[in-house]
Amino acid sequence: MELVRLRRFVASQDPLPEDPALCALELAGRISNRQHRSTDPYYLSPILAPLGATPSAVLRHGGCCAGTSRLYILCLNVLRVPANQVTVYHRSGNAQHCLVEIHPPNGRLIADPVYGIYYTDATGRALGLEDLQAGVPVTCRFAPGTRQAGYPSNSYYDFDYILTKTANWTMSWQRRLAYKVLWSITGGGIDRFRLPVILEWPQALLGVLLVGVVLLVHGVVAIARLFGDL
Repeated sequence: MELVRLRRFVASQDPLPEDPALCALELAGRISNRQHRSTDPYYLSPILAPLGATPSAVLRHGGCCAGTSRLYILCLNVLRVPANQVTVYHRSGNAQHCLVEIHPPNGRLIADPVYGIYYTDATGRALGLEDLQAGVPVTCRFAPGTRQAGYPSNSYYDFDYILTKTANWTMSWQRRLAYKVLWSITGGGIDRFRLPVILEWPQALLGVLLVGVVLLVHGVVAIARLFGDL
């Protein structure tokens, strides 16, 4: 049902440009004109809020930057345009805002479906994740059709783009700990790991979580039996 609703929404956006990059930018502009809110609607129960919102919930009730980016990514997936979420960090070091990196056939670009903008360098060349991490100066340009005026003029949007990663690793102590472990294991590669689009569905995240719990329980039981036999 979620996928049917999502496809229906995408179909309602016709006409969209045939060029994948222009199509993605046009869709970003249209989504930015929808309602937004400070928090995402939770999936099934407040205890599952960390899994994020479903796309249909964001369509009905609006969403924050994370939920809106998820909706945008899944809409692009329907259009067969690969995309993944990235997170920009404040100069204080805290994860601050979600964006979307898009992978059309002729390159990469980063768009903000909340504020209806996309990132380029001073010459107009579209930027990707590695460009931000390398410190390439960012110019914000308006996506086609957006009615937004770009980022508000306050310190909340004082981003340090060099700190950009593919996830919010500062939301909780558990995430901060996991990041330290993963950064050490991958030699920093975790900062460039693109989340598979299937995991943008909270249903899939819940399935992964349940499988992990089952495997953990089976592992504990197996160890207990092993020591019992000894």
